[in-house]
Amino acid sequence: MIRNATGNDTASDKVVKSELVKKVKSKKTGDATKDKKIDRAASVLGKKKMSQIMSAANDQTQAANLIESSSSLSKDQSQRAAQEIFSNDNYTALRQAVSSGNWYQAYQQYQKLSGNGQLNQLQQDINQ
Repeated sequence: MIRNATGNDTASDKVVKSELVKKVKSKKTGDATKDKKIDRAASVLGKKKMSQIMSAANDQTQAANLIESSSSLSKDQSQRAAQEIFSNDNYTALRQAVSSGNWYQAYQQYQKLSGNGQLNQLQQDINQ
């Protein structure tokens, strides 16, 4: 695979990343403080190589570091999020899809987790 040899994003990676950035930006609320954090997260995400994201899907420490560097979560919150994502079987299929670069499957798993409340629960658990 070209990505593994060069570490650079493939054309499909760029499309997926663009959609992820749009999704993050769509969370803006009009609150200047929150929107600034959202813009920062979108910017950081846009600059990350998909190979870094794929690698983090297989390593809890890398995942925690990625979450911390690309969100407004603290180190402790990022570690809790990564621990939940790696210990809860509901996230296994999503992590596997991301780690293999299967973006269609990753999107399906995201939709499933959004629909069944798992992502909302994760957010609540992190913020406790």
